[in-house]
Amino acid sequence: MKIYLDNSFLNRPFDELSFGWNRLEADALFLILERIKKNQFHIVGSSVIGYENSFNPAPERKKFVDEIMKMATGYVDLDDTIRRRATDIQKASKLHAPKPRALTSLLPATML
Repeated sequence: MKIYLDNSFLNRPFDELSFGWNRLEADALFLILERIKKNQFHIVGSSVIGYENSFNPAPERKKFVDEIMKMATGYVDLDDTIRRRATDIQKASKLHAPKPRALTSLLPATML
């Protein structure tokens, strides 16, 4: 199974784990990483993850995400197709229209 994880999820173990869903998401990430190491799941990286992670001000978080991305067996580059799709979704959304920038973080997953 191919899996795409965004930067927010990849950084979850560094968030306040006593708050809301953070603990569950952090635990889920570590379970997913175990499956990746056993070749049961295959993580897919993207230019979006690399770009966003390059701005991460916390060295330990940045290194953690970089190490996970080294396990990637696939890669999706942010291209015009993804940018157009983000813009189309934003325009079509009647309620709570997400910004194209936010959509480009997740849309690489739709290209798997």
